[in-house]
Amino acid sequence: MTLRRTALTAAVLLAVGLRIVALDSDPYPWLDWCTGLLTDEGFYTHNARNVAMFGRARLDDFNNMLVSPLVHAVQTAVFLVLGSGAVPGRLISVACSLAAAALLYAALRRSFGARVAATGALLLALDHANLLFSRMALLDPPAALLAVAAFWCFVRGQEAVPGTRGRAWWMAACGAFLGLAAVSRSLCVYLIPVPFAALWIPLPPAEGRRRALRDSAGVAAGLAGVLAAWALLWYLPHRAEIDAMHRYYREAQARPKSLARLAQNVRLALLGDRYGWASCLFRHTPVVFVLALLALASRALGRRSTASRAESFLAAWLLSAWTVLAASSYSPYRYHVTFYPALMSLAAVALWEWRESAGRLASPGPGAAVLRAALAWLLAWHAVQSVLHRGGVLPPGPTQALLFTIPTAAAAAAAVCHGGVRWARVPIAAAGLWTLVNAGWLAHWAATLDYTQRDLGRWLAAALPSGSVLLGDVAPGVSMDTRFLAVNVMKGLCNDDRPVERFAGRPRFILTLDGAWMTPYWPERYPALVARSRRIRLARVLRWQIGIYPVSLGGSQGVPAGRGNPRPAPGSPRGSLTEEDLLDTGDLAVVGHKARIGRHHQARRDRVAGRRKRDFPPPLPLRGQERGDRPIRTGSHHEAPIGAETGIANHPSGCSGKLAERPALRCHHEDLRLHHARAERPAHAGNPTPVAGRAQVA
Repeated sequence: MTLRRTALTAAVLLAVGLRIVALDSDPYPWLDWCTGLLTDEGFYTHNARNVAMFGRARLDDFNNMLVSPLVHAVQTAVFLVLGSGAVPGRLISVACSLAAAALLYAALRRSFGARVAATGALLLALDHANLLFSRMALLDPPAALLAVAAFWCFVRGQEAVPGTRGRAWWMAACGAFLGLAAVSRSLCVYLIPVPFAALWIPLPPAEGRRRALRDSAGVAAGLAGVLAAWALLWYLPHRAEIDAMHRYYREAQARPKSLARLAQNVRLALLGDRYGWASCLFRHTPVVFVLALLALASRALGRRSTASRAESFLAAWLLSAWTVLAASSYSPYRYHVTFYPALMSLAAVALWEWRESAGRLASPGPGAAVLRAALAWLLAWHAVQSVLHRGGVLPPGPTQALLFTIPTAAAAAAAVCHGGVRWARVPIAAAGLWTLVNAGWLAHWAATLDYTQRDLGRWLAAALPSGSVLLGDVAPGVSMDTRFLAVNVMKGLCNDDRPVERFAGRPRFILTLDGAWMTPYWPERYPALVARSRRIRLARVLRWQIGIYPVSLGGSQGVPAGRGNPRPAPGSPRGSLTEEDLLDTGDLAVVGHKARIGRHHQARRDRVAGRRKRDFPPPLPLRGQERGDRPIRTGSHHEAPIGAETGIANHPSGCSGKLAERPALRCHHEDLRLHHARAERPAHAGNPTPVAGRAQVA
């Protein structure tokens, strides 16, 4: 008993320690395939950070608090006490994940006993697939905690005496927690049918249907109460904004546009190489994945009645999540956090009851044969694909042949082989294999631990002027520990209507994924501002390159003419134009038109560049530049920073310190046209008020 308690205490300390050590480090880059690792923490903490930093939640058009009000309230309280930043936001996820593991233990212990409960809780607490996501300030760990709370209430309700008020209250609490999960994380709407499926599948006998009906009514009452309160107090006052955000997430990301795309989504979910929940689970936690599949297969073939409803809840939870994520066109791996409690619980059940589960699967019936063949084919497919992928190791022909031949042979062998289960030490072997695989992933995480996100934030805080506004979809994620206003700009979602002009009067900088990952919004709307020659820094954060482009100093300093600015009017002092004079609404259109002229101006640019060569170094060549207004694509995602280590006191960014300087070179003809367009506009037509002490352009 002492040894067991010592082991459990060590496991708990390990789970806590792995969550809080180096909490300001980067998210594990191999944990997910999408840029959400870089951006989503900033998105989800955006409004709470605004409250703690600036005193108001709404400072721009992106307000994630509208779709997750409960998490926003918790974040605001924590930030007001501990201060805003990445670490306080991540501590919320740490606390939620540890609480979810403890609550899962309590629920499983009542349904399956102490061994299954301890195993399921330890898997949830220590498996790197869940552990490393719980170190990030995401919406998913709080949603997973609410889902586990709903499961715990369901188990308590099933233990209560039928027809009593206590049972009704427990079932209503189950529905209420499901409602809270759904309004805090819209993805969790897939949880709503789970308790009803657990109560009615399989169909209870005649004497149990009235009890199932009363339990269903209790769940529905709790769910309806939470949804009604949310609709009256939150949804209706913010209906237009919430609908717009949900419409974007639904239409631009989740909903497949056709049946063909739906079929492709399902294929990727089940058989994908880089994408899909099946390949993710097989490569990150194969033992848990196989055990969970074994538990589902055993459940499909029929199990004993003990803990039947609790296991039905877990199975419905997992299958509902897999179905929704398979149909969605956008399904990053962080979404898996909401179904990991069910996955780990079913794996723990199969581990300790593996003889019964494997015995049912090894029975000679046709249903068992079909399930054996299907599972063998799926697991063999992912085993081969994990080695060969979709090419590169072998030529495409042999790769495809092996990808289909080996799984088919494994399925045929599994279908014809049946009989008793003889392996007595499978639980020990499975536990040992899980430990090796999980330790390998955690060792790789520790070996590759980096602080690129934190370091870029510190660079921004030291180099940019105070009061700067950072524009772009990556801005919130890299500025969580700064005092700058971060404005998420996403076409079709938020702040895409003249964001540069909207924040005029303050120093503004565009932060965007660079190279081939650059979103088309900036090259299409502001091509002159994101020209490669204007970039002052190219920083690698996680796996992506982030370019930083200055917009203006808000009229606080003059910008020397010739460095990407129009020439001063005759009679005006050189350098009298400010960036605000340059980048108002009308001039942006002129500059954008200039950026889209064709190759017939290239010779003139070269001559101008030659004349200015003595004063300004030429920009690096634009590799892979395309004609027209299409964004510039480069051949590599890992470009070196541009420019030499030189001071740029006169750089348009106004940055202090040593930054890379690449002044923009303009054609003299274009400079004159821009100046004339500026000079001919009357003062009341949008011209900004000149800065005191500087001459106004005639």
